[in-house]
Amino acid sequence: MAYRTKEQILDELRRLKEEHGASQEELAAVLGVAQSSVSRLLNGERGLTAAELAGLAEFFGVSVDSILRDADEVVVYRGDKDDPALQEALRLVDDLIDNYVYFKALVP
Repeated sequence: MAYRTKEQILDELRRLKEEHGASQEELAAVLGVAQSSVSRLLNGERGLTAAELAGLAEFFGVSVDSILRDADEVVVYRGDKDDPALQEALRLVDDLIDNYVYFKALVP
């Protein structure tokens, strides 16, 4: 898994903003900055601090890692972790892994 470039990180932040229907004003309030600062951030005209990155990740309900890295795997959003269907699917996967390990130990 590789880290994203600055432009890819900005693309991901813009995608999350769009997906959540968030305004620049909302993001400014989350970050404690002026709306113009958010505009400059999303346009690549200013950097992003670690605290701002963490604040945006929390606001969007994703991990910081999912913003910074190219993902070649499924990312589970924190808001979904309590979804009963997801919990059941994860339980079934765990059962399949346990059964595989058990049978692998029995059959060399």
